[in-house]
Amino acid sequence: MHQFVTSQDMGSGQGHLARALTFCCNIPVLAVECNGDLLKMAAKFDDEASYSLSKYLKKVRLDFSAGEQSLLTEFVHINWL
Repeated sequence: MHQFVTSQDMGSGQGHLARALTFCCNIPVLAVECNGDLLKMAAKFDDEASYSLSKYLKKVRLDFSAGEQSLLTEFVHINWL
């Protein structure tokens, strides 16, 4: 079994793959997209996913430790022209 340190998503669009890998598999992702409109949508979806995950973690009374916080911020979207 392979253990990923990080992943890259070239042409990431709205960031769905990057978000899924980060939240579901705990794999940090560098997402690269050249369309500014898609980047804005990706940021919106990122915020919604982070909010939903933090709300869920509080609901099930898990410790919101630094490890879990990093799960919310381990992906980066880059505008590539």
